This record gives sequence, C-alpha cells and structure tokens, in this order.
Amino acid sequence: MKPFSKFEAISGKPVVTRDGRKVGQLKKFEVTGPLQVVGVVEGKAETTAWTDDGKYYPNHTNCHLDLFMAPTMHEGWVAFGPEAIQSADGLVAFATHAWPTEAGAIESYKSANNHEPKGTVKISWEE
Repeated sequence: MKPFSKFEAISGKPVVTRDGRKVGQLKKFEVTGPLQVVGVVEGKAETTAWTDDGKYYPNHTNCHLDLFMAPTMHEGWVAFGPEAIQSADGLVAFATHAWPTEAGAIESYKSANNHEPKGTVKISWEE
C-alpha cells in the first residue's frame, strides 16, 4: 500500500485504513499532542485521530487503523511484437509504453520499430 501523505489526504485524495476501510472527512488540527489528524472510518460512528504520518498509535506500533493512500486503478493499451535485438537476448517480445488508446499504442510501436506490431492488449494496474 502507498504510504499515507497528510498533504494529499487533506487535499481530498482517497485514504484507507490498513484493513481496507475508507476514511473520510480528514482534517488537520493544530493542537497539542501527536494526534492531529482526525477523520471518520467507514463503519465507525465516531471520529478517529492519527499522527501526521497516519499512525493510530503515536509509538508507531502497527495497527489495523493506520492510514494509507488508497490505490488508484489505471488502464492503458500496449502494442507488442518480436524484435531482432531483443530476441537475440532471449526476450519474446518488445512492448511500448501504456497508452490511453489502442491506436496510440499501435502508432507508438510503429514509430519506435518501423513496422506493425503483432498485437495489442489492454492492461490495468494499481498505484
């Protein structure tokens, strides 16, 4: 999981607990003591407080309520095909970067390799 970022969280980026529950209404308070980030955990009827780095326990003991940035899903298209230089090194195929469209992936592959790709595939990943 992506480490908690107080700045991203306060600006509205999605946050989850270590056990995967959504956390909303996050606010930073300038108060005395280590627990200055306050929010509402999915399924709980009261607010919960954390340290600036998203820890539930100030002594940094891991807890199921520790905060993390929620993963973001991404999708894209990749074009691929065998290339002589990569095949000589035992690689099966060369692929372009992920593009938002299939046409973009094909054009990128053709531009880099001077020929049509053998195929395309839509991929997804989590960050």
